[in-house]
Amino acid sequence: MSIQESFTRYWVRVLRRFLVDATPWARDNIAFAGLALLLPLAIVYLRDRHHQVDWELIKAALLFYAISLAAYGGVHLLRTPWKMDREQTQAVNRLTEEAGSLRRQAADRQPKLAVELRELLFLESEYPKEVFVRVSLENERPDSICTVDEYELSFTIGDHTYRSREIVHDLNDFVAIAIGGGEAARKTPVSEDLSDLVAGITHSDPVRYGAPRYGWIHFSFPDLSKMVRSFCSADHAEICVFDPFGGCAKSGLDLRAEKPIRRIESTRWDGTVRWV
Repeated sequence: MSIQESFTRYWVRVLRRFLVDATPWARDNIAFAGLALLLPLAIVYLRDRHHQVDWELIKAALLFYAISLAAYGGVHLLRTPWKMDREQTQAVNRLTEEAGSLRRQAADRQPKLAVELRELLFLESEYPKEVFVRVSLENERPDSICTVDEYELSFTIGDHTYRSREIVHDLNDFVAIAIGGGEAARKTPVSEDLSDLVAGITHSDPVRYGAPRYGWIHFSFPDLSKMVRSFCSADHAEICVFDPFGGCAKSGLDLRAEKPIRRIESTRWDGTVRWV
């Protein structure tokens, strides 16, 4: 739309608004007064066409009405854009307040996720790097439910941070094995099937208040530089859980202090399994 078209449409709206606002007063005060002046003259003329009429008085009255109408119309025409702008500003302010109120109400009802990174195990081949994390997820806001949009795992190795949001849904192919200290424990290791936390949280089964969820997430780092030989040298790990409302729950683990006490084994993978 050109500037000329916008200008024309604007003044069309101004004229329409001017007619809507100015017509009632002009009709009640100018048109009715003119009719009250001319109607008696018409009646007298019909009854007695030779009756003398003070035309100077009639002309003066009509001139007064015309000047009043012109003055009223001019002033009102100048005020119409100002009135339209004021009403638009008031409408914008009202909508802004309503939007702010709705945002505050939504914030009061918005779920508040809390995540805890409980365990972290590595399955390392030459390439890519695979990481398994065991987390707990809880909705801390009553009367609210929430799903999860995305998960992100990051590692800090020296001055570099590596991130991944690529999740692999193949946890049925892996088990976590407890590392025992004695011969009996090695002969009869305790294994645990890995439950898929991501697959368990859906729109039909969201995270509810008072019902925390526990499970594993399998992250893959396919774009990780081959110069990173092992995650075993990582200093810190952090998981971020993003909800549909833009919130982000975080939990970290200091890998210099926390060491895994179990290992990950695959029921199908033939490579080498290592753990810290």
